[in-house]
This record gives sequence, structure tokens and C-alpha cells, in this order.
Amino acid sequence: MQEDLNPPPTTSGNWLSAAWRFLKKIYGRCRAVWMMGFTKLPDPLQRFLSRHRWKVTITLGVLMLLSYGYYAITKEPEPEIITAEVTHGELTQVVEAVGEITSERNLKLQFPISGVVAEVLVREGDKVELGQRIASLRANDLKANMNSALASLQAYQAELAELKEGTRPEDIAIAEAELANKRAQLMAAENELSASEEKLRILEKEAEIGLAGEIGEASSAASRQLTVARTALSIFDDVVEDPDVIDAFQRGNPGKDRLMKKERDRAGQIVDSVFEDGFGFESYDEALTTLQKVRQGLSVATRTMEDLFMSLATLPPTSSFSRTEREARKDDVADEKTNLQTALTSIDTAIKDLQDASANFDTKIATENSTIASAKGDILNLQTAIRTEEAELALEKAGARPTEIQASAARVRQAGAEYERAKADFEDTILYAPTTGSITKVNIKEGELLSTAFQQEPAITMLGESPYRVEMYVSEVDIPKVQLTQSGSVELDAFPGTLFPITVAEIDPAASDVDGVPKYRVKLDFLEIDPGFKIGMTGDVDVVTGSREDVLMVPARAILENEFGDIYVRILGRGDNIEERRVEIGLEGENDVEIVKGVEEGEVVVVLLKNGK
Repeated sequence: MQEDLNPPPTTSGNWLSAAWRFLKKIYGRCRAVWMMGFTKLPDPLQRFLSRHRWKVTITLGVLMLLSYGYYAITKEPEPEIITAEVTHGELTQVVEAVGEITSERNLKLQFPISGVVAEVLVREGDKVELGQRIASLRANDLKANMNSALASLQAYQAELAELKEGTRPEDIAIAEAELANKRAQLMAAENELSASEEKLRILEKEAEIGLAGEIGEASSAASRQLTVARTALSIFDDVVEDPDVIDAFQRGNPGKDRLMKKERDRAGQIVDSVFEDGFGFESYDEALTTLQKVRQGLSVATRTMEDLFMSLATLPPTSSFSRTEREARKDDVADEKTNLQTALTSIDTAIKDLQDASANFDTKIATENSTIASAKGDILNLQTAIRTEEAELALEKAGARPTEIQASAARVRQAGAEYERAKADFEDTILYAPTTGSITKVNIKEGELLSTAFQQEPAITMLGESPYRVEMYVSEVDIPKVQLTQSGSVELDAFPGTLFPITVAEIDPAASDVDGVPKYRVKLDFLEIDPGFKIGMTGDVDVVTGSREDVLMVPARAILENEFGDIYVRILGRGDNIEERRVEIGLEGENDVEIVKGVEEGEVVVVLLKNGK
């Protein structure tokens, strides 16, 4: 039987060899079962199996071989895992987009009226200066109207000049007298102004000296009254730190002493802070602020002593704290409370004296300033009146009454307005260069009819001297990364392999619709302008939005997000166990992502998990 189990020499292939070994094993087990259970079968079945043993064996073997082949073919393949290690390194975050060269001074020039082109004075590529004439329309009628309006204006001007010839002597004498009177008033007002300004300087000096004395008094008052506060707080400490008093409070009013100590500490902090700042005041505001702070400290200290006095008054005597001792402590506290109240009154007086002194000087100075302002107003009115009188005197000397001159002047002004209107109509037939630059396109020819009744391309386009820019549109995912002054580069399709440095200059606050997708326009300035730049050139823009050294990073494909918005990576552990671990990410490079928190260097992350199909 062993010879029958040897595999045929023609078998080949891995799955066929494995199938043969599997069949051999099954046959051995079946044969053992056969020998054990053969005698237990019914006689007819035993005789059938004995006669057809090889047929049955081969049939069973073929069935098992087919079953194994089906299993091998339909079995689920082992998954394939692509991994990477968490590494340290430098990471640069870049926002990429397609950019296009534009210009802020790409000007489109057009005539505001219809007409026939008379002349075109420029060609594409010409350099032009600001105000240079570059094209015009036929405008014979408009030019004639302008010349006619100019002639009318000159006629009215001549009429006005004739009216100004000669005048009556008495009118001139009156005008001269009125002018002299106004000049005398002006001199008096100027003298009054000088006197008031000198008085103001004296008052300001007096205020400076007087306030210096008041500030010195304030410094002394602050120092004296703070000493009273410190003494009172010292008495407070003596009382509340007495063991007998502490025991009495614990028996009669537990916790009250601690509350009073907090208020005492607050008063002490205020007093100590004033002492630390010192009393060398340099200005009124500094002195007033310190006095008010001293008053605050005195007020808190006074409330503290009043609270202590009332607490002692209601504190029941104990075996160690007698009525006599309580009354003595009350008297000490009452004395200090009286001293503090006196100090409060003194400091209020010092504050009031300082404020009154300042207010007194302020009132005097304000009054003098008002006088000066009034004098300046009078001077301004007199100067205006003098100019008017001088103008009227000039009219009188011209030999015509003011009404006649005014009527003639009105006619001159009206003629001037008509001339300006005719001139403006004529100027509409001429195109001037609005800035210095170069002509980029000329769309008109001499003799061509232009009309404003329908839409048409501009007559002439030009490029101003402002520098070229790159304009790109960034998605709403990347726009938070882009900031002003960030640097980058652009590789234009017209200059392959050349990177031109650029910097972010403007970011639109609102999104624009680009092919149905909201995107944000970003404008970038060139650091250097190449003579070969042309408007409309495009290229790939890279803006560096962040760079860090020595950071933990993993491949970008290892970063996943679940349905709750949590960012995680899959960590490959021992025995090929995969753990999903939440992480916090930072910069996102072209291929790698910074991991701020969640992984350690050397750990293995799953980049891709294939099922093998």
C-alpha cells in the first residue's frame, strides 16, 4: 500500500504538491479508519468495498483534490500592509496654485463720444509720457464752437476793463478812509493779542510755581497720613494677635478675626504700595493720583478699625479676656479710629486744596485763552475786511461803480463757463496718455467710424509703469495658511526651470466664484522684474507658509479622519496588531505632516492597508 501513495512523477506546481500532500495525509487516516471499521460494516457493503476498493479510493481522492483546489482558489488572501516610521526632520509647508501675470495699470482707453478717427499718433510698443496726445477724432465744428466761445469771453473781458477806467475822487477818498480805519483797528487788535499772550505766559509761570508748592504740601500730607495709617494697622495687629483676643473670638465670634485680617491686609497693601512709589511728585496729576490712593488706604484702614471696634464691643468676656481688658483694647482701637478719621479729613483737605489751586489757575488761564481766541478772531475778521476794502478801493480807482463792475464780471464769468464747456467738448475728441507707460495694443485706424451706441473693444490699451503682479486663486482649505509678506516663487511656463521670487501683497477678504468653486484671490509682487514679462503669462506658484526644524512627522497618507472629525493614525504594534491613535497635527508639507502630539519617534504607522485582491 505504501507504493500506491507515492505521487506520480508528472505532478508540478505549488498548489498541486500541497494538494498531493494533503491527499496523502487524508488517505492514511482514512485507511486507518477503514481497517478499524471495515469489519463492522454489513456483509454486502464489505463485499462491494472489497471488490471496488481502488475505485472507491480514487473517487474519494479526486473529490478531496477538487475540494482543496476550490478552497485554495476562493480563499481570502492575506492583507498587504505598507508602513513607515515616525521620524524627526525639517518640514516646509507650501501652498501651490496656478498664477497669472497681471498689472494694476493695464489701462483701456476709449473716446467718450462718437466720431471719425482723424489721426493715430502711436503704435504698439511705443513709450508715452503723462499727458501726451496719442489719438484724436475729427472735430471741426467743436473747434469752431470753442473759438467762438473764446472770442465772446475776450469781448466781455475788454468791456470789463473799459468800465474800470476812471473814477470819482470822492469815492476813492471814502474808500481810503475806511481802509485806514480798518488798518488802525487791526493794529489795536494785534497789540491786544500781544498783551494777552504775555499775560498768559505770566499766568502759566505762576501756575507752575504755585502748583509746585501745592504739590510739595501734598507730598508732606501723604507721608504724614500714611504714617497714621501704618500706626493704626500696627495697633490692629497687636489687638487681633493677642492670644486672649484670639481665644475670645473663637468662643464668641468664630472666623470674624480672619475676615478682618483680610481687610487689614488690603489696607496694608495700598499703604505699602504708596510708600514704595515714594513721594517725589513731578506733576499735578501724579500728586493727585497718589493723594487719592492714600485716601483709599486710609478709608479701608478706617473701616477695618471700625469693624474691629464693633466686634470687640460685642465680644463676650472669657476667663482670659476680661471686661477690663476688652475696654482697654476698645479704647486703643477707638483712638486709632479717631486718628484715621482725622487723617481722612486732612487728606481730603489736601486733595481739595490741590484741586482748587489747579482749578484756580486753570480758570485764569482758560479766561486768558478765551481772550486770546477772541482777539485772534477779531484780527481775522479785520484782515478779511481790509482785503475787502482794498478790493473795493481798487475797483473805485478803476473808474466804475461796483455794481457795474460786478455785472460786467458776471458776464465775463458766464462767457468763461461757456468757453470751458466748449473746450471740454473739443477735448473729448482727443485721447491723452493718463500716465507714463507703453502702448500694448492699437485697435483704431484713421478714417474709421467709432460709436458709443454699442459695445466695442477699447480704442487703445496701454500698460502703466506700476510693477507686474502675479494673481492666483487659493482654496478655502489653504487660504488660512497664507499671510501677508510670506515669500515664495513662480515658475512661468514661458521661462521653464527659472524661479522668480515673489511675496504676498494682498489677500481678498471675500471669496470669488471660480468654475463654481469658492476661492480667494491672492496678489503677489515680484521682487525683480524681468524684461520678458508679459501680461497673461501663467505658471506654477509656490508660497512658503511655514517651516520648522526638528519636528516629528509621518507621511501624509498615514493621516486619517473619522466620522466625528477626529484626526488619527494607525500604529502597527507587536504581532501585527493595529491601533488607531488620535493625534494633533501641525504643518502639512508636500508629502509629510507634522505630528505635534500623539506619537513618538521610531513608532511604525500604517500608510496603506491592501486586502490583496
